Amino acid sequence: MDLLGRVELWERKFNCDTTYSLIKYKTSLWVNAINNDGLTALHFAALKGNVKVAEALENAGARIDKLTKSGLNMFSLAAQVGKI
Repeated sequence: MDLLGRVELWERKFNCDTTYSLIKYKTSLWVNAINNDGLTALHFAALKGNVKVAEALENAGARIDKLTKSGLNMFSLAAQVGKI
């Protein structure tokens, strides 16, 4: 959580159900926060193949054009793990 009370949606063990609940109940979110690898919650949703969470994140303002430190976008990550 940052000083404004926004919740960072990435964590070591990304939980899609928890993330979806946070978005659904309009908790103050920081949807574009990144971890040390440059991954956002949207990247994690893509890696998990969770379309429901990805759509909710996009509706909450997540940027689909964000790149990881390796230069990958959410579509590249999903493709790497066979989710698209």
